[in-house]
Amino acid sequence: MLYTERLMNMIRLTCAVALATLLAATTASAQTFEVACAVPALGLTETGEGRSRRVAEQEAAHRMLQILKASDKPGSALRS
Repeated sequence: MLYTERLMNMIRLTCAVALATLLAATTASAQTFEVACAVPALGLTETGEGRSRRVAEQEAAHRMLQILKASDKPGSALRS
């Protein structure tokens, strides 16, 4: 399962997730994308970079999942 799908499944009942492309840079040899993954209700934002928008989204979602899993304890904002 893709990280973006895991992230959406993990918090779908709690709050919304927003993905936004922050930067799309092109050089003579490569393209680079930077994407932000935000969970506004929890005040969290993570970024990811990649050679495609999809890769950058996956990296940002993966980072967000790591943070959410680390804070997923009884009484945390994620469970309220």
